[in-house]
Amino acid sequence: MKTYKIKLMIDQYFDNELPKSSEAFLFTELSRNTEGREYFKELNKIKFAIQQSNEEFPNELDRRILYGIRNSKSYPVIFWKSKLLPIVSYSFAAIMLLFSLFMFFELRVYRTELKESIHQINHKQETINLLINSLPTVQVESELNNKVIIKAAL
Repeated sequence: MKTYKIKLMIDQYFDNELPKSSEAFLFTELSRNTEGREYFKELNKIKFAIQQSNEEFPNELDRRILYGIRNSKSYPVIFWKSKLLPIVSYSFAAIMLLFSLFMFFELRVYRTELKESIHQINHKQETINLLINSLPTVQVESELNNKVIIKAAL
């Protein structure tokens, strides 16, 4: 089995996500794969070190944290949330509404100008076609006066 698959199974084992039915297979593969066995040893050392360094927090810590939260004053945050934020949001929404109305009416003006331009172009195209069709036809006659002789220069 490939080493990266074994390492994935080892990670699942230490995260308690590996099914019990796969543990026997994992340990069988570890007996054959030295790199996987070293990886397992390193993770086991890390897990043991974390368990040893786990300390209990004192009971009064919760009380101090709650007391600190109750006594903390955050006026700028409350002012920002309660007074200034709605004013800024409504102002921005009003500006965006006015801008979108302005753009809508400008678009209507451009649309009418475009329609007029297209109408003029079509009218001029029809005029050009009428002029071209009204011209007399041209007849081209060819006459062969001289013979062309090609000689190879050898």
